[in-house]
Amino acid sequence: MAIVKPLTGGRSLGGALDYAETNKLDGEKNLTRGVNCSDDRDLVLEEMRATKQIWDQADGRQYKGYVISFPSGEVTSEQALDHAERWCKECFPTNESFLGCHVDTDNIHIHIIVNSVDFENGRKLHLAKSELENFRDISDNICRDMGLSVIEPQTIPLTEGTVRTKNRQEYEVLKNAIEKSDGSSHKLNLHNDIKAALEKVQGQGYAEFKTELDRRGIDYKLSGDKKPNISFRYKDASEKVRFVRGDNLAKTFSNPIFTRENIEKTLSRVVEKPIDQPLHIAKYKEYASKGIDDAAIVKQMHLVDKFKLHDIARAVFKESPNAPKQSDKSMNYTKNLIKTAEQTVKGNTKTVSGGMARGGGGGVIRGVDRTNNRPIEPSRPVGGGLSVGKEMSNDERIRQLMDKGMSEEKATQLVLNPTE
Repeated sequence: MAIVKPLTGGRSLGGALDYAETNKLDGEKNLTRGVNCSDDRDLVLEEMRATKQIWDQADGRQYKGYVISFPSGEVTSEQALDHAERWCKECFPTNESFLGCHVDTDNIHIHIIVNSVDFENGRKLHLAKSELENFRDISDNICRDMGLSVIEPQTIPLTEGTVRTKNRQEYEVLKNAIEKSDGSSHKLNLHNDIKAALEKVQGQGYAEFKTELDRRGIDYKLSGDKKPNISFRYKDASEKVRFVRGDNLAKTFSNPIFTRENIEKTLSRVVEKPIDQPLHIAKYKEYASKGIDDAAIVKQMHLVDKFKLHDIARAVFKESPNAPKQSDKSMNYTKNLIKTAEQTVKGNTKTVSGGMARGGGGGVIRGVDRTNNRPIEPSRPVGGGLSVGKEMSNDERIRQLMDKGMSEEKATQLVLNPTE
């Protein structure tokens, strides 16, 4: 049996990692493990900070902390870490998590420090208190899979399905309300009214659903981004009575119809929100689709398109198959490419043979960029055919090569990455 509890804040990110790593009795280091990051505390701190830097999310909450504890003698340190690692992968699949195994009390427990910034999309963790129930369910499922003990919910038979809850007080209230049919349970009343409303307005959309809920005195609200949800509450309920989430109703009454996804299917109003793709991501994809390598793409985005470092780093980290998957290493990878691009530009002194190209009889002769062995577009002739060289833009070079029969992909590759 594993018990999951949230940790209160108060420490800095470094301080929280120190606490997870250190045995408070003797000062020795605990067994540690990283999920989506290093197992070493110092490297983890760098990686978490690099993720925040890449996504411009260095301010505000730095981490979210949890502790998972086990009964005395039920698990070894390695088993406890295995459980916590699986839990982090399910609850926080795209955040770095650092685990420290504490054996300084009678029961083994794991301290978990989760980076507040998602390394894949840069979003900050914003978890509702009700999310903890879901996290505990995930822990219970892992315990069952590992052969560990679990506190099973108490059940009450219902006309359709079964009522399930681990909360003793809620169990008694629901049991009473079902046996006496006296309407004493806010949750059971919501179940009955919402179910009836859905049956009445099936296929008629949210507007009719809202009208039917209003008629029954029920408020609803939509929430969630990563995990969309819908919550309900009676309008005349006390302020102390919280909204009840649809997935909570679905779980308690063993009926999936109450989840937001299934409600929208019932109402025939499943609407997918379009995802706006950031410009730097779109630009990287555009260049990569033409077969251009990272060095040339970064050079173009930095020197020509004038994207900021962190935007280029985000694009490379998210889209490049060649970039390291640790955020701090990916940032260094991008910085090195930019540094190389800047040094190349500084070292390339473009010259025209003889300083000026002479034209015969008022004609024009092109100069040569000897560094990259490319023609330089001349300006208009000056005084009897003399012309001063002017470097063509990348677009002009690409068009020129395409005019000579070269494919756009090959021309783009040649212009943006002349070393190949």
